[in-house]
Amino acid sequence: MKQVSWIIAASGSSIANSAVIPAILATEGSQIIGHCSLSQTHVPLDDSPAIRYPSYEKLIRESGADALYIPLPNNYHLDLIRLAVECGVNVLCEKPLAMNVEEIDEIIKVAEGSSVVVEEAYMTTHSLRDQRLREIARRIGSTEATARFTFENRNFENYRMDRRFGGGALLDVGIYVLDPIIDLFGEPTGIEIVNFKERNDTDMDLEAVLKHPDGKTSRIVTSFVRPEEQFLQFSNGKMKISAARPFTPSIDDVQIVIEDNDGSTSTELAEGNYIYRAMVEDFNRAISTGTRPRRSLEQSRNVQQVIDDIFEAARAIS
Repeated sequence: MKQVSWIIAASGSSIANSAVIPAILATEGSQIIGHCSLSQTHVPLDDSPAIRYPSYEKLIRESGADALYIPLPNNYHLDLIRLAVECGVNVLCEKPLAMNVEEIDEIIKVAEGSSVVVEEAYMTTHSLRDQRLREIARRIGSTEATARFTFENRNFENYRMDRRFGGGALLDVGIYVLDPIIDLFGEPTGIEIVNFKERNDTDMDLEAVLKHPDGKTSRIVTSFVRPEEQFLQFSNGKMKISAARPFTPSIDDVQIVIEDNDGSTSTELAEGNYIYRAMVEDFNRAISTGTRPRRSLEQSRNVQQVIDDIFEAARAIS
């Protein structure tokens, strides 16, 4: 596989520095050659050989990089992706990929006919345990699912708390609870809103029941006001499948719990892996060999469509 040169937009981002930049540097054949931060005078990459650029446009147009990683607020994604594709730069963009499904449709249109890869940086799908859990849930014929991703966000200055920047709990963590359910059950045919609370037009707490084809159902919760919890469970009415910290697993999270109706439990061990590096490796492989990345734009669109539909149902009754 060829050497892949990377550039980083918003190189002061916490997710970039805590997870994705280390993963890029840990991936054989990857190097970071440039970055840009408009909000911080000094970032860790300033102490590396990577060149700091004064603007995102110069970073993309002048660096000559193969790949761009975008961890900016969601309202910046579309314009930077459009510019990168225009310049022939492949894009790994933080989730959510866009503000709404119309923007994803535009991204798909922009990317069509080019050799550029655009992928949403949804790392959970690269977890070997996540893949195994879905295999088991599919094998046993699951008909019900429950998924919750909640935590208390008290930083009201953060862009995640502002709808104008694509903030809100559902857009921020909705991909985690919805993607495995949509993968197994298909897109919902009906949406029942159980609870919906907003602050300054930004959703803080949402609970919904989704009806899927063939009588399958799911219940999801996303929240910035409830105690921290990650929960994912599939059931066929006779047994339940779940895993601890299902959405942000570490390399040591390998256990899948299988519970029968009689209360007995058993476990299956999956292989652990460094999911951020697996994501970078998959992306590098896609742009080096022309193979399809693990997460497609169509999958991103499917999840975003459901998020948009949930918002429409919630705001219709609020």
